[in-house]
Amino acid sequence: MPPAVVARVLGYGIRCNDRGRDALVRDILACNKEAELLAGVAHLYVYGLCRVFYNPKGPTPRVSPSLTPRLSLEVTAKESFLLLDSSRDASRLRTETLLCDNHRCIFTGLLDETEAELEFTKTKRLQDYAFTNVAHIISQSLSENISGVHAAAHAKFEWARTGGAMLQRFGGFDAHEVLCDEILQSPKNAFTASMTAHAPFDALKI
Repeated sequence: MPPAVVARVLGYGIRCNDRGRDALVRDILACNKEAELLAGVAHLYVYGLCRVFYNPKGPTPRVSPSLTPRLSLEVTAKESFLLLDSSRDASRLRTETLLCDNHRCIFTGLLDETEAELEFTKTKRLQDYAFTNVAHIISQSLSENISGVHAAAHAKFEWARTGGAMLQRFGGFDAHEVLCDEILQSPKNAFTASMTAHAPFDALKI
């Protein structure tokens, strides 16, 4: 990773919340200006933290255990229930997100198509609408090991093995503590988005 990119990544990372910013600053100072270590921290930030919000395949498909945010591999080995599908099915999650978002895409404000039809039967006025679906904030596994880190950085930042560890350290929160036992299907991890807005959101463009 070129030095200019490293600087941009770490500079942007310092804009996070207080807890994440403090942790990142400590790790930057611990590098003692060594370029390889700084590049390693930037790599961890991009491929460990940013990656869990990026969905290269577009709108999140039906949730499976492979996409479910998890604790460390050591913990999940002991807590096998975390590997199971959420008890909250997709249709229930969609109903809850629509209610929470007033049946509108949170980006465009357009009414969900089904709700627009219902409103039309009542008022005989057709509002602007969009076809919507459920978008997930965290859409990638938090338990996968982070690859591509230089040996020196890997040895120095031994704790930085998974996306979950990165999210907790630099993101400033524990995903499992926030999402509880509903994992990826938690309403706290989802919202209503139109088809045209969902794809760029998953690509981190909005």
